[in-house]
Amino acid sequence: MSGSDPRRIRRSLAGLVCLLLLLGVAAVDAPPAAASDPLDAPDAVLYFPQTGQVVTGPFLDYWQAHPEIGMPVSPHVQVGLHLTQWFEYARVELRWVGMAEATVDDIYPVELGPERFFPDTGHSVTSGFRAYYEQPGVAERLGPPISEEFVVRGVVHQFFQFGALRWDAASGAQLVQLGRLDAWLNRQLGRPQPIPPGAINADTSGIAPYSAQLSGERWIEVDLSDYTVTAWVGNVAVLREQVVVGSPYSPTVQGTFHISTKVRMQDMSGIGWNGEPYFEANIPWVMYFYEDYAFHGTTWRTTFGIADGQGCVVMPNHVAQFLWEFAETGTRVWVHG
Repeated sequence: MSGSDPRRIRRSLAGLVCLLLLLGVAAVDAPPAAASDPLDAPDAVLYFPQTGQVVTGPFLDYWQAHPEIGMPVSPHVQVGLHLTQWFEYARVELRWVGMAEATVDDIYPVELGPERFFPDTGHSVTSGFRAYYEQPGVAERLGPPISEEFVVRGVVHQFFQFGALRWDAASGAQLVQLGRLDAWLNRQLGRPQPIPPGAINADTSGIAPYSAQLSGERWIEVDLSDYTVTAWVGNVAVLREQVVVGSPYSPTVQGTFHISTKVRMQDMSGIGWNGEPYFEANIPWVMYFYEDYAFHGTTWRTTFGIADGQGCVVMPNHVAQFLWEFAETGTRVWVHG
């Protein structure tokens, strides 16, 4: 450093020190970098001390988008085929995918109502089972649910107090032959027994289920003389039941017809033969065979085997359902007296 001016060196060192000090102050005064929202982390867990519950994963994403559902009041749990979590004002479900790969678009709100949740048993009826269960007379026959949905070999099942339902995509909801199953479990199914002399063969034509093994035309007969409907496969009767037909003042039309329209449920209204207007809501299993003449179930009749209607063929709901599932559009109908 010979030949250098010492004062110049001191000034340079002093300037360097000042620059470092200024940089330090700027670093201290600079605002911190914006931090990401911790709730955006994929493993974020939000705890609600008021209810003692947490929300995470897609349920958390749904809650952030819909805070109006309130605080969680349960953990997310497996209910049937879905993960379910209850909030103060809603029940939401994660369907068909697991928590790891799910997004907020996989979360669905579930319709709530006192008719679907049974506090006495702590179970619910939902989806396809709910639609079947709420048909007239079914709830009384099955009683309340005593299990949630469960899957056996790809088929969804649910137990009720007096029976069970099964569901698959091909057939929808159906009653399980629980008595047959229970007899098999108790080693009594088909157990041989002596037939007493003089025993009379039971007439099962009115309750025999349709068998796919039967071949021939499927058609329906209505006999106005004895108030019966019969379902035929060829010349084999697979169902025969008493019904209500049109009164003498509004008789059921006679002739050969074909099923034109099938409606699962509808309201019916009109002017009766006595000139009085009528209205009936939620009539199930409706099949029209000529103009406004139809087969259908009932929400008000308990007596059958009479001529007391407006012209339609009215029958017990289980019979109407059988015919609705038995017949297709175009099925032949023969009505005679």
